[in-house]
Amino acid sequence: MKKLITFLFILLSLSVFLICGKNTNTILKNKKRLFKNIPKDGRTIYYLNKKYDRLKFHAVKKKETLELKKRLKLEYKLNFKVRYTKYFNIAYRCHKDKIKHLQYFLAEFFKQVYPRYFIYEPAFPFNVVYFRNSVEFASITGNRSYGHYKPSKKTLYTYAGSGHGTLWHELIHAFVDANIDNDPQQWFNEGFASFYEMAFLYGGKVVEGYANWRMPNLKRAIQLKLFQPVKTFVMNKYMHEIFGYSTSRFLFCYLWVNRVMEPFVKSYLYDLSSKYQGKELGKMVIKKLETLTGKSIDQINKEYLEMVKKTRRNQKLHQKKR
Repeated sequence: MKKLITFLFILLSLSVFLICGKNTNTILKNKKRLFKNIPKDGRTIYYLNKKYDRLKFHAVKKKETLELKKRLKLEYKLNFKVRYTKYFNIAYRCHKDKIKHLQYFLAEFFKQVYPRYFIYEPAFPFNVVYFRNSVEFASITGNRSYGHYKPSKKTLYTYAGSGHGTLWHELIHAFVDANIDNDPQQWFNEGFASFYEMAFLYGGKVVEGYANWRMPNLKRAIQLKLFQPVKTFVMNKYMHEIFGYSTSRFLFCYLWVNRVMEPFVKSYLYDLSSKYQGKELGKMVIKKLETLTGKSIDQINKEYLEMVKKTRRNQKLHQKKR
């Protein structure tokens, strides 16, 4: 009798688990809408998984920007002007002509880059805060970099004059945050973001694939024998502050040159990072790199180092022929 009761209890528990698991998967599946499937009918605006007529949409956006303005006033005791586009709320303390210029870079980057790597409609509006200058930014925020993104606030902070490279770098962090619920390895997050800190708009097109000011650090790491082989580097959750950024950025340059950066990013975001953690994630990254390039990880490392030797600071790289 005890065995029968135990069996029935296990069966009931299993049934509940399966039902709950099914419901959870359904919720996760429907939580976000595919970006490519957002309807465009000219009259209705689809935004954050809801649809609005134009008057209602603009009322929603005005409310969002007003709330951002109030929050910044409370946090920093400063007055910001605000404006908005569909997915961006912008607060600024510089001349409007400068913001118009930066807004153009923001819009083109989103339009041209976001659909290449990210599959979901943003789950929240991106707040972009521009302080008047670097002095004000550093004194008010305590941050002495060019800018930073705070996931907890869903907000990108920078200053007028920091350059579009800073904007694009931090936007990649925001885009990643809006698409996945887990934290990627630092080398992936920073390597991907820093790849776009050296890109330009030529003729209205985002032109990418440059080495940049991080290149000397990478060469120095190799000379000092502090360079970690790719198969070791991608196993880590966190990376060395001095050489990690340059190593990770150039890994993405290598992937770009070999025309596998886009499929790698999508695979990492939506397959690998959601299923694996720790060393297991690192192993799967290596496997994916080998599959996409058709080369062993040791061969990838060898080609990576050869490419470093031939590359100059700020050099325009070229993709291999298909």
